[in-house]
Amino acid sequence: MEWHGFAKFWLWFMLIVNAIVFCVYLFGIVNTGATGIFIYGAIAEAVMITAVCLLLFGKKKLGFFICCGIAVANAIVNITNGANIATVIGGLAGVGILFAAISKYWNDLA
Repeated sequence: MEWHGFAKFWLWFMLIVNAIVFCVYLFGIVNTGATGIFIYGAIAEAVMITAVCLLLFGKKKLGFFICCGIAVANAIVNITNGANIATVIGGLAGVGILFAAISKYWNDLA
């Protein structure tokens, strides 16, 4: 099975964006010290990158479920840190878009 169209675009987009955000968290750790939010963010992004790689290269449903878990965890962290509702919805919408993109391939995933 090969990814095509929007599914391929979205998976690569997620991989690239999450890699950039991971670097931003690492930059924050180096420049401001290892504060809790930077450490959590770096770990969450590393797990998200791993999950996207499981989907993109390994064709594993587990990658999608990990993405869902990270999105929920991020929503909880954002809510407890006083983020606005648009931030929370935006984070969860990414996983919804991911599911819409990969849904036609769902039965082909391991």
